[in-house]
Amino acid sequence: MADWTRLRTLTLALGLAVAASVAQAQDIPVLDVNFLPADLRPVRHDDCGVALGIDLRWPRDVARDREQDGDVRTTYSYMLGEHFHARDPRPGARHTTKPTLLVTLACSVTTGRSDGFLEGFATRLHAASEGRDNHWGPLTRVTLPGLGTAYLTYGERVGLSGVLKGSLSDRMGLFFLHRDQLVLLWVDVSRTPPANLRKTLPAGTVVRRSGRDGVFQLAHEARQKGGGPITYLRSAAENRALMEALKDSLRPL
Repeated sequence: MADWTRLRTLTLALGLAVAASVAQAQDIPVLDVNFLPADLRPVRHDDCGVALGIDLRWPRDVARDREQDGDVRTTYSYMLGEHFHARDPRPGARHTTKPTLLVTLACSVTTGRSDGFLEGFATRLHAASEGRDNHWGPLTRVTLPGLGTAYLTYGERVGLSGVLKGSLSDRMGLFFLHRDQLVLLWVDVSRTPPANLRKTLPAGTVVRRSGRDGVFQLAHEARQKGGGPITYLRSAAENRALMEALKDSLRPL
């Protein structure tokens, strides 16, 4: 069985190498449908008193809402969705559906100062956000450089109906106290497309569509329904790496 696995792996690698050489000889551009820009640079989020690694291409939105007790809750959001991807200049990109990414950093003043308060809050929110479409792993205690104790959880979000039925996203929630504020970092990133996209296109496939930029080669395996757009197919490992990079980029100002 091991010999067969090695032979299959070598055959696949050889096939991809041949496809890549043919595409190169024909001057066919290679397109990574899974691509999310993630050149993280430290960006100040002054209201929350922290710097967070952000790709400077990510569109930013800031909302400040007054809560019932009169304190202001600040929410920084970065959303990479259909509108963002519509500006993708890469050859072939307009014939594809790319993954989405939502990063949210929120903070508000709190009277709680203790680890017990933080643990209790994180435990309640962790339980309250569990549902048919949200599935969280265990809540763990971690230490953030310069920020101290935090509570961390990873999970999945499942599309239950409509055009997203059967789709899967990876999620992360992080909670900590800083400068008399309760700070939350949420991340949501697409992993697999809706279940009705059953056709798998192997890495190295040359796609030929009519119109401008209609010929391109797939850098990675992708999905498709009928003659529809070529659609992303990310892995849990690459999504976890992105979420961990965001977590690890947090620093106090």
